[in-house]
Amino acid sequence: MNHVNIPVNRINRFSCIPGNFAPMKPGINRSETGKTENRLKFLSAFDMKHIIYTFLIVSVIASCNNSAERKVEKAEENLEEAKEDLKEERRDSIEDYETYKLEVEQKIAANEARIAELRLEMKNRKANDREAYKNSIDRLEEKNKELRRRINEYNKTSKEKWEEFKRELNHDLDGLGESLKDLGRDNK
Repeated sequence: MNHVNIPVNRINRFSCIPGNFAPMKPGINRSETGKTENRLKFLSAFDMKHIIYTFLIVSVIASCNNSAERKVEKAEENLEEAKEDLKEERRDSIEDYETYKLEVEQKIAANEARIAELRLEMKNRKANDREAYKNSIDRLEEKNKELRRRINEYNKTSKEKWEEFKRELNHDLDGLGESLKDLGRDNK
């Protein structure tokens, strides 16, 4: 068997594709070349399947990573939004507290003025009623001081507890105001 020596630079990668007739070795018939071509086709198809599967796997992994990255980015964005909302809610809460505190302090100051008036009116009472009247005024004054202490010592907590605190304090303030009015009516 004589072999034809073909310089390496003359062989190209397309020489194994059917229709491209590469120089053949003498003594090899076309059927043997077909087997070689079939083997190359099989290998090419096999390699293509591996390439496609590899590409798909890499794509899935990359999309999972992208999905995870997107989830992380979304979570970070949500965290930032939540922080901003919390800051805004705290500002609103502080403003609400300060406004409410001013309103309560005005009512407490009005109660103190009314208590001072009642003390002056106490002098006009009969001697035997003065002691009971003074005790009533003292009790109401203590309640007023207690309300001032509660509003000054309030620790900012949850919105539900804040609403409950306001409701209770308003109830107590209203009750004290009514008691002061009733005590003044009894004096007349």
